[in-house]
Amino acid sequence: MPDDAVRSERTAVRGLPVTRARDTWRTLTTALQGAMTCHFGDRAEFGGTLTRTRTDRYQVLSWNSTPIRYERTDRHIRADGIDSCLLVAPARGRVVLGGGHGPAVLDDGTAALIRMDRPFEVTHGRGAQLVVVTMTGREITRHAGRLPGGTSPIDLRTGLGTILRAVLQATLAQERLPADHFDAVVERLGELTGILVAGQGTAGTGTLGEIEIAVRRHVREHVDDPDLNASSVAAALGWSTRQVQLALQRAGTTARELIREERLTRARARLTCGAHRGMSVTEIAHLSGFRSVSTFSTAFRQRFGASPRAVRAGS
Repeated sequence: MPDDAVRSERTAVRGLPVTRARDTWRTLTTALQGAMTCHFGDRAEFGGTLTRTRTDRYQVLSWNSTPIRYERTDRHIRADGIDSCLLVAPARGRVVLGGGHGPAVLDDGTAALIRMDRPFEVTHGRGAQLVVVTMTGREITRHAGRLPGGTSPIDLRTGLGTILRAVLQATLAQERLPADHFDAVVERLGELTGILVAGQGTAGTGTLGEIEIAVRRHVREHVDDPDLNASSVAAALGWSTRQVQLALQRAGTTARELIREERLTRARARLTCGAHRGMSVTEIAHLSGFRSVSTFSTAFRQRFGASPRAVRAGS
């Protein structure tokens, strides 16, 4: 299969002796998501179907099975050190979150972001179907300002949540999608999730929280402007530069770091996107807001561990 193709793998665990079926499912789910314990209860049967759609960067899982409870503890976290985030969205049925991420109940029309570096429990009954998108903690932080401490259900029935839901459903409905398009869609899911999570955390945070969200949105929309900086952002939004600095400092970043991260992420997406293959690395650097190609190349290598040309060659 070509490197730029999306891989789709479907595994059905049906009709096996119950012990073998459980062992197969346990091995499959932990290999794809991380160390955890699967509690199957005392039922004398087990069956499930799991579909994994992935590229080298992202994966989306969709599955249904007989009732099960997944538990990730501090022991599991120490064992594998995974610090990614899972966007969990039931497509059918009900899911109960517990442990450090609950209690909360999800159904079709709600979702939640689960941190893999914190203990959690996920329980679902017969007939439930789950969709799980794996994202990096850095990606959520880039859009939300910070990783959420707990879990509150994300409403997918109103506002921006309806857009997230539509993008997720459209992604699952696509049978053939180029890898760069799939990656771009998952990145958009991360962006939407981050904005929604940030919105959950603004209650009671006051003006600085509102400024932070507005600044992040403005940077995303104008990041290609080489003159973008804290002062220009502040002027465009009607706040002082000091207010912008304080809001970002509260979130553990600076305007310079935020702009650079957005530019590097945008440049990487363009380097791996077929629509930009006719552009040189220099042109993409300038298009992404970098005045100096050498500065771009150095920052890119530090961020992604490879040169822009190497990333393009491997896409």
